Amino acid sequence: MDEAIGVGDQQPPDVELQHSAVDVDAVTTGRLGAEALDVALLGEAPSLSREEVAKLAGVDVETVSRLWRALGFVDPEPGSPNFTFSDAAALRVVSELLAAGYVTEELTETVARAMGQSLSRLAAAQVEVTADLLDREPGLLALAEGDQAVFVAVVIQRSQRTIQKVGALVEHAWRRHLAVAAQRRLSGFLRDLPEAPVAVGFCDIVDFTALTRDLDRSDLAGLVEAFEVTAYNAVVDGGGRVVKTLGDEVMWTCDSALAAARIALELAEAFGRDNPVPPVRVGVAYGPALARAGDVLGPVVNLASRCTTLARPGAALVDKALADALEQARADNPEEVDVTVHAVRAHRLRGFGRISTFRLRWAKKADGARQG
Repeated sequence: MDEAIGVGDQQPPDVELQHSAVDVDAVTTGRLGAEALDVALLGEAPSLSREEVAKLAGVDVETVSRLWRALGFVDPEPGSPNFTFSDAAALRVVSELLAAGYVTEELTETVARAMGQSLSRLAAAQVEVTADLLDREPGLLALAEGDQAVFVAVVIQRSQRTIQKVGALVEHAWRRHLAVAAQRRLSGFLRDLPEAPVAVGFCDIVDFTALTRDLDRSDLAGLVEAFEVTAYNAVVDGGGRVVKTLGDEVMWTCDSALAAARIALELAEAFGRDNPVPPVRVGVAYGPALARAGDVLGPVVNLASRCTTLARPGAALVDKALADALEQARADNPEEVDVTVHAVRAHRLRGFGRISTFRLRWAKKADGARQG
């Protein structure tokens, strides 16, 4: 069996899960395109099959396939050389964690899926930034059509100038987010409030589908970026957390009903008029939700999405639970609450029955100025 696999008793080398700089001249000699980039970015060209990497890592083939798919990669054909010795080292770490009982197979797959979703987007963004910089240099574009070996070498050199630094920044950002998430979770345990309500909100660009037909690729990318940056800043500055962005939509959460209402109004007013991004609809619902793998699940999420659909352009619509929480906050501390709720007509929604919705507005002082 060992002879068939071709690795015998070979063990994966002691590779740290980061990759050092590679001699670009050696890489590009006779190696163009994908292979050159693989060697530069991964430290080696893929040379191991799924069966071989499983043997080296001490796991079964199904575990390799399951985690590979969870990370977002296409399951390779049996026998095809899609894996590296670094992949084997990473899988051996997973195997050791499983053997020690620190994680379960289900948990490793959940974390792998969350990592894959987040890091694939980060990688795509980094490549787009690099491509944009290359597009601004006519000499490089001409080089790509002429001496491709030199072009590949230039691209690799520029990537290697930043890749290790970016990797360190990614780990730093992950640790910062880990600290916040751990504190949030620990706080819930200490208060014995695993079912504490949370505000879930959506912000959706109005008529985005029609808008995409009228914009070229560059203008559309700029519009989406402006939308995401503005929405992200409004949510974070208001004390919330961005769960995910979906091009024309941002999903966010906030532990405080009042802070959530303020975020909703800031978002509703941030777009249209002087902003190049068209008006948006904002919807928020309040209730228990399940946080899993960086996402948020539960009926409150569906209700928030429905409220968003029902909201008028430039307006923020909330459910009765959030409206009640705001009214309670006003009763407890009227000077602090600077938003008001106004009932609009009830709606019958599949799965929820007849629900009451409320429009948010800023509270006004006697002279008409905004309160707060």
